[in-house]
Amino acid sequence: MTETNGATTAESFDAIVIGGGINGLICAGYLAKAKMRVLLVEARSEVGGLASETILRDDYRVPTCGHLIQGFSKNLVRDLGLERHGLRAASVSVPTVLLDEHGKHIVLSGIDSDVKSSIGAHAENDAAAYLDFVLQQQRIATALRPVFDETPASMVALDRSDKQFWIGVERALTKLPGNDADTALRNLGASIADVLSETFESELLQGGVAFDAVLGNSLGPRSPGSYFTYLQRQIGACVTSKYQWTIPKGGMGEFCKSLKDSAEAFGVVVRTDCSVRQIRTREQSVSGVLLANGDLAEAPIVVSSLDPKTTFLDLLPIKESGTEFLRHIRRLKTRGATAKINLALEGLPTFAELDGSALAGRLIISPTVDGLEQAFNASKYGEYSRDPAIELTIPTLTNPGLAPDDHHILSIVAQYAPYEINGGWTEHQEAFANRVISMISRYAPDLQELVLAGEVLTPEDIEREFGNTGGHWHHAEITPHQFLGLRPSHFAGKYESPIPGLYLCGVGSHPGGGITGLSGQLAAKTIIANGSR
Repeated sequence: MTETNGATTAESFDAIVIGGGINGLICAGYLAKAKMRVLLVEARSEVGGLASETILRDDYRVPTCGHLIQGFSKNLVRDLGLERHGLRAASVSVPTVLLDEHGKHIVLSGIDSDVKSSIGAHAENDAAAYLDFVLQQQRIATALRPVFDETPASMVALDRSDKQFWIGVERALTKLPGNDADTALRNLGASIADVLSETFESELLQGGVAFDAVLGNSLGPRSPGSYFTYLQRQIGACVTSKYQWTIPKGGMGEFCKSLKDSAEAFGVVVRTDCSVRQIRTREQSVSGVLLANGDLAEAPIVVSSLDPKTTFLDLLPIKESGTEFLRHIRRLKTRGATAKINLALEGLPTFAELDGSALAGRLIISPTVDGLEQAFNASKYGEYSRDPAIELTIPTLTNPGLAPDDHHILSIVAQYAPYEINGGWTEHQEAFANRVISMISRYAPDLQELVLAGEVLTPEDIEREFGNTGGHWHHAEITPHQFLGLRPSHFAGKYESPIPGLYLCGVGSHPGGGITGLSGQLAAKTIIANGSR
């Protein structure tokens, strides 16, 4: 703000983006590239949101939450010139390893012979069955990917919303060969447990594949629709790009920096430590934002990368959005069940029969579907799981500069840790972290003696630190009734809200979840298209 002859005036922009997470940065970059004057405001001291980096004990740089890039398209990388601003892949096509306590790990890499031999050690018939299953899921995901890459169809007509939900999906599936379309349609409402039990014999293979269906969601493998969440994850990564499933060079902090540098190169004004108190309206249209320090910034377009509940329930006067729309927003399922644990280690933990590129990949602890379901059951009753399902990476194997020489960091995603826990998280946080470390120690017995420092981010912590309502990584569950043009509501399924000039660009909008950048990219394209009409 400036003062002229004692009068206060607000800064003016063409668009204001609230939140400097991945999608906010991408949306701002596209808008600025289209010659709009853009202000991006971020409440925290650095950009990146859940994909940012944290300094843990001196020189240990850990990925705050997300530790892998998933499904970044080559078009997005090219459009924003991200490689000119430092984006590189330290590891491409990261293998997934399903850990076995006896060292008979299943390695799911791009090498068929490795896959066959490791699966065959558990169930001979599963080796060929898995390769057939993966190829079919890839065909289905490839057919559905265009649905992800475009703005969803309008679903404003309530009596037609269910029908319109399936229009794009059905159209895409008709292009599939053989019985793939029938298989996809039959399974869309099924649980991932049912699909896998019909396909594989190995409990370890079933448990590991099912983990991808529930990761980041408050669902169990036997929950109806959990196959759909598995498929959503495959679609998100189904791109022709070296950033399909990638650990970025220099760590997640360098990845976020490349997005920020790109946005600023296009002219985006980025302000950190700058939170929004209120989205302002004038004559029922957006007029700008009131910042926490009392300053005003004006713009005819405001784009929120925050979750829908924060955007519409906290930052707007309730009367502005309309009763029916707010009813939809309030009933969004937003209670997270995923925690993040970061550890600084004075050495590399020893996993039996595991080294090389496999050790540098995604390591999954989810031995059985039944165990995964039991872990989920605990969270339903306000308890953390005593046998949590875990995804872990050792980022220092691909980026040794993230820790001092010969030291390492361990990045752990743990299911299930409920947002609301009996007795409160202050009482349980340390015990939960110790339980997770104990679980990993079954596979790496020397882990506990290597730990120098650590941090735990429960859903409650994630809500407090990043503003995600309920601490949900994806802003809201990814389920059929919260997907495509129904995400977050059929009133706002095309990034536009009921308030003219107010848009969404976070993962609470289509297509949701994962570090893909699609929500930010598609929101920007919608805004630009609307401006050209």
